[in-house]
Amino acid sequence: MEPTDDRLLTIPEAISALRISRTHFFRLKRQGVIVGMRLGHRTLIPQREIARLIDERYHPPKSDG
Repeated sequence: MEPTDDRLLTIPEAISALRISRTHFFRLKRQGVIVGMRLGHRTLIPQREIARLIDERYHPPKSDG
């Protein structure tokens, strides 16, 4: 995912992109870990928000080499 991607995802698309359950997604949203935006009656999640979450939380394993 490109961090400069301005695409807006629906909640089901964001859940699919993160490969997490709906319950876990809404828990993260309630905690403020994932920030969405309201457009009318729709809640959309910027794709850069998904990329930010992955960048902040992904820690590759250290190599023993």
